[in-house]
Amino acid sequence: MNTLSSLCRTILLGAVAAFGPNAPVLAQSDADFLAAKMAYDKGDRAKLAVIAPKLTGHVLAPYVSYWQLKLGLDDAAPVAISAYLDRYPNTPIADRLRVDWLKSLARRNIWNRFALDYAQPPGEDVELACYGILLRWQREGDPALAAAVPLWFTGQTTPDACDPLFAALIKRGDITMADRRARFRLANEAGNVRRVRIRQKDHVIAEFPLTFGVVGALLAPMLAAVGAVAGTTLQQRIDSRWLSFSFAGLLVVVGVLLLAI
Repeated sequence: MNTLSSLCRTILLGAVAAFGPNAPVLAQSDADFLAAKMAYDKGDRAKLAVIAPKLTGHVLAPYVSYWQLKLGLDDAAPVAISAYLDRYPNTPIADRLRVDWLKSLARRNIWNRFALDYAQPPGEDVELACYGILLRWQREGDPALAAAVPLWFTGQTTPDACDPLFAALIKRGDITMADRRARFRLANEAGNVRRVRIRQKDHVIAEFPLTFGVVGALLAPMLAAVGAVAGTTLQQRIDSRWLSFSFAGLLVVVGVLLLAI
């Protein structure tokens, strides 16, 4: 509860800054707001609907309305989203709702509506950027894929929205084996390499966690086993992403790991 109280005070200060000194005077206790936040965190739409009217006129009412919309975002009417954005223009919470709404539209493949509402903001997050490129790819064809290449070079996990773009770039040869090894290096430097899976065609023949401690103990015998199997590839996981390497590529990857020890 202390954490929630601190959160309440933090959001209150942010709201006053965002909505100005003429923000409505608090009409309800922090307890109502905290109860609303707890209902939102639990995904309890019914309880939140009961509490929300108690916070009408509260300086934090925009956050409560946002939580209500967020919990029902996939079912929300575009007019409800537009009404919220028009009511609280140029505020962080409205910007957050706009991004959430666009992602919801893209995940549901409602591209016509996405195109109407999408405007590429400065500093947009990677997931929304990939959805924007997917839209352009549909409309402009393969030349639009070039915008996704810089997003490949990261040591962090990329969102699922980027996968079709990367797959198309790899198929076209616009992401090369050298680019895959570069991403492996970035992931390794970020400490974001989790597991190694060795496959022969569609069959997994070995899988183990990849840490410096297992490089010497496990990787050498694995290499011996791999070397005996023609056509074997290594798949390296960057969190939830698997990148395929040929056996020659595997040797380079191992070299990178050994140099990092």
